[in-house]
Amino acid sequence: MADIWDQLALQIKDWGQEIGFAQIGIADIDLNHTKDHYLEWIKQGFHGEMHYMVKHGSRRYQPDELVPHTIRIISARLNYFPHSHNSEAVLEDDQKAFISRYALGRDYHKVMRAKLKKLSEKIQKEAHKTLDQSFEFRLFTDSAPVMEVELAEKSVITSEPATLPATAIAASSTISEPAPVVMVSAFAPPMIVLATAVPTM
Repeated sequence: MADIWDQLALQIKDWGQEIGFAQIGIADIDLNHTKDHYLEWIKQGFHGEMHYMVKHGSRRYQPDELVPHTIRIISARLNYFPHSHNSEAVLEDDQKAFISRYALGRDYHKVMRAKLKKLSEKIQKEAHKTLDQSFEFRLFTDSAPVMEVELAEKSVITSEPATLPATAIAASSTISEPAPVVMVSAFAPPMIVLATAVPTM
């Protein structure tokens, strides 16, 4: 059975690149190593007026509180504009203004959400066909108390540009950082997935 799950994990990474993501990573949901630092950060008031960060409590570092039964996390990276002009050169020119790359194209929340939905539906379909497992999923693109960067790090998502097939490169010309988040929640073991998406610069 383990071989089947390993094979599915490899397929998920391939599907992600076919859809246009630069990179896909998969990890468990254990974020306990972030708890103390996060709580101290809140205690010091570094969250400013973002009161929702306190309101969400432990859901930020315990993903299964946000989506019950979640046991795996998928992080996806997508580049903003990988071939844009050198940022420092633009900033040094007093005749030019610099606009953040993520604001130059379509709203990355919508772009990534659509791709995450397509990936989740593909996983759902394949899991049902191959493993006879039923899955539900929930999508997030900066819209829930999720530690996107920490999840991306845990699933070994890097900020290095990835080599993609030509068809995927065209599709990925809008984003890059860590990933928005898809939660795929399965109510039958052994796999429930939270997929986070991270744009990369």
